[in-house]
Amino acid sequence: MKKIGLWIVVILLLLCLGGLGFRCRQTYREISRLEEEQEQAKRRQEEQERLKREQQEEEEKRQREMQELQSMLEEMLAGFGDGEWAIYLKDLTGGGSFDINSRQMESASLIKLYIMGAVWQAVEEGTLSYTPQIQELLTQMITVSDNESSNRLVEALSPDGSSHAEGRAVVNGFAAANGFADT
Repeated sequence: MKKIGLWIVVILLLLCLGGLGFRCRQTYREISRLEEEQEQAKRRQEEQERLKREQQEEEEKRQREMQELQSMLEEMLAGFGDGEWAIYLKDLTGGGSFDINSRQMESASLIKLYIMGAVWQAVEEGTLSYTPQIQELLTQMITVSDNESSNRLVEALSPDGSSHAEGRAVVNGFAAANGFADT
């Protein structure tokens, strides 16, 4: 009877050790999985930090380039002596901007850019058809600064196609809606 009891104890001990070994293997796998997840998280964090540093370096480079350009333009303008100059420059990729000698000035033909913008917006919105006549008026207004073409386009922007005052309101609305407050 003592031999049978001893065998039962040995079998129970082996079963316990076998179960313990299984449990140890599970625990080891779990620890390995957690370590791998931590390592992946660490790599992701390092990658994010690297990308952030690169973006910051790129932004600093853009700012330096904008400052260099501003200095260069200021030097060039200083050499012109008398005259009225104003410059506004905006980096469309990075969003930085600067102005030199910003003030209200007579715009001369600068309004033609806003007329063109208002025409393109009206064409996109479907309130004005892009006809060969409109195309020709735009070409003449921009390439040879034709004032009569500008006037015809402004009129075309009005609801009835003939009111210069109503067309001017459309051009002014386009300029205001697009943030051109100092024009």
